Amino acid sequence: LARVLSGDQAVLQVSDLSITRDFLHIDDAVRAMIVAAENIQSCKGHIINVCSGEERSLGDVIKLVENISGRKIVAKITGASSADQF
Repeated sequence: LARVLSGDQAVLQVSDLSITRDFLHIDDAVRAMIVAAENIQSCKGHIINVCSGEERSLGDVIKLVENISGRKIVAKITGASSADQF
């Protein structure tokens, strides 16, 4: 993303553009941490999953960044990786 915004040619190595993830804005993650800290007694000992609830493919995210930046991102498909299982 930094390369795209700086005007450099962006080549992104990905295993598969159809892989989906739940992307979260940093402000939302920070807000969740603050709420958990303010409610430490009720959160203590619990696992808290913070997410947007919206699944997006890597291909869709690349298209979104291209549309916003007006720049082309080259996606080099590398094949499946162990991280794709999660």
